[in-house]
Amino acid sequence: MAQVAIDNAKNADVVDPNRQDKVDKEIDRAEKELEKGDSEAGKDKSKSDKAIDHYTKAWKHAQQAMAHAAKLPEPEKVEKEDKSDPLDLEDLTPLQATAVMILEISEPGFDPALGAKLIEVQAALTSGQDASAVGLLEEFIDLVKEQRGELLTNEQARVLKRSAKLIIRAVENG
Repeated sequence: MAQVAIDNAKNADVVDPNRQDKVDKEIDRAEKELEKGDSEAGKDKSKSDKAIDHYTKAWKHAQQAMAHAAKLPEPEKVEKEDKSDPLDLEDLTPLQATAVMILEISEPGFDPALGAKLIEVQAALTSGQDASAVGLLEEFIDLVKEQRGELLTNEQARVLKRSAKLIIRAVENG
């Protein structure tokens, strides 16, 4: 029975290629247990219980291999788009909204690089360089992502990223 189960596991189609290693490991374990069982069975009859235990383990490992082979891939996690306005920026000009963000991150504990990047955004907006301002805001978002979990809490990062995206939208919509 164990050999049939191992053969079935070897011939099973692996639905999720990412699980191939797990399938192979279980088949290897099953084959090793089968060998141990055969070795015990070849000895005197008093060892037949050990042989049966090894054959049972081989069968179980083969069943695990088939279960891994049949398992569907995990669905990709799709991040829901945040449509909130956590700093109430929607009715402000991009320049005003950037000033609100600077005030938000001027509290102790925030990296000064975040404020410096927003000051660059303000300079670009003031001189009418909208494309440059958008690029700087995208750099700001990347900086926030890097600091998330280290210097920024997840909520702080969410608020700053969302607010920067709102300013980008406002700049692009004129």
